[in-house]
Amino acid sequence: MKHEFALKKPKPAKHTGGQRGNNNSRKDGHGNDEMAIMDVVLTARCKLLGWKLNEANKRTAKAEHLGSTAGIAIELAGFDRDRWQACEDIRKTYHTYWSLIGKSPFPQNAAIQILPEETFTDPDEKPREVQTEQEKADRFTSVANRKMKMITWIALGAGPMAQHFTDVVTLFHEAKPGFIQALDGVMGKMK
Repeated sequence: MKHEFALKKPKPAKHTGGQRGNNNSRKDGHGNDEMAIMDVVLTARCKLLGWKLNEANKRTAKAEHLGSTAGIAIELAGFDRDRWQACEDIRKTYHTYWSLIGKSPFPQNAAIQILPEETFTDPDEKPREVQTEQEKADRFTSVANRKMKMITWIALGAGPMAQHFTDVVTLFHEAKPGFIQALDGVMGKMK
């Protein structure tokens, strides 16, 4: 005696539009298609830079420096690797300092941070190297000194544009006229 389900033929899978078969698109944490989001971002960058909307320009718009307002200003002035590297050095120094003091220049939600206990599965396993208080102090002193040098270079090189320059490089504010001249002035002091 055969069961009823054994006599039925399997039904083909229904496709509800879009591409058929294996879809390799990835979703972000909110269920949005990452490729579609990236296409919107690249289209906006091309329009912002005044480029024609084609695949070659979209590939060019993926450049790392075009992800920040300072990088876009540098691109519009004629891309120079040294200018971009100077901005990156300043940004990394500021962000390293902020992470060491445990503060952020950006608005944050309240977060409760609990350090997990170290667990060992193997009795012969040793705990990971933990920085001593002296090593932490030395690192903080080094980063703080580097940040103070950067503040001095920015103040001397950018002059009245110093605060605007810092906001553009570290906080991604919109670059105003005079940003590139301020950047060139800061680069002159950094050398």
